Amino acid sequence: DDEEEEYDAKERRGFLSSVTDLLTGRAEDTSDDEEDDTGGEEDEEDDEEEDKPSGPKFRVIKK
Repeated sequence: DDEEEEYDAKERRGFLSSVTDLLTGRAEDTSDDEEDDTGGEEDEEDDEEEDKPSGPKFRVIKK
């Protein structure tokens, strides 16, 4: 049982660490890494998306 609890604790710490990285902006933003595999010219819809600011897909809510 002790080994299982130790594993759970390590897993929790890893999760909290990744959440902290995300919240502090240290996590890598992979949202723009998708490659356009259609080949040829881009659609008009893709052009509209480029006008939007890039960055994290979440907002920080200050209280």
